[in-house]
Formats: sequence, structure tokens, C-alpha cells
Amino acid sequence: MKQGRLNMLNKFLRRLQNINFGKFLVVMLCVIVISQGLSINQCYADPVTKTMTINFTEDMNQSKSKTITIPNLKSIVDVSVNTGNVSHSVDGENI
Repeated sequence: MKQGRLNMLNKFLRRLQNINFGKFLVVMLCVIVISQGLSINQCYADPVTKTMTINFTEDMNQSKSKTITIPNLKSIVDVSVNTGNVSHSVDGENI
């Protein structure tokens, strides 16, 4: 049993001696690079939240409308007014 293990170890060592160390090194580096590439976690920047204040002139007319363009708009979190009610709709970068 012990002799069989020694023979296997000797065969393994002979194979290692026959392997070109440069090729072995290149293969190992490729394995390391690929495994690192597979384990990279994707990092995304947190979305930027901005606040805009839009002023309307005071008028007796209770219904006002205005279109605002915000470049790279992804979503609207909140729309509010200090008096009355407000509604909004989003069409691309236009509110």
C-alpha cells in the first residue's frame, strides 16, 4: 500500500518536472485573473436627488401650468405646493 502511494507520488513529480514552468505560470495566471473577474461585485453610484423650486407669479386665476425640463430625469419623488393642490405628469425629461 505504501509502495503504491510512493509510485503515484513519483509519477506526479515526474509529470511536474516535464511541464514547462512558463506554460504552467501562464495557465495559473489565467485561472487567477478569470476567477477574480468572476468575483467582482458590480458597484453602482447612488442616484442623485435634487430639489427644484419653481415660482409662479401671484394671480387671481387659480389654474397655472408650466413645463419644466430636467436633463437625465429618472423619476420624480415628490411634488408639493404651499397653497392649494398640485398634480404632475412626466414625459421623458419634461414635467
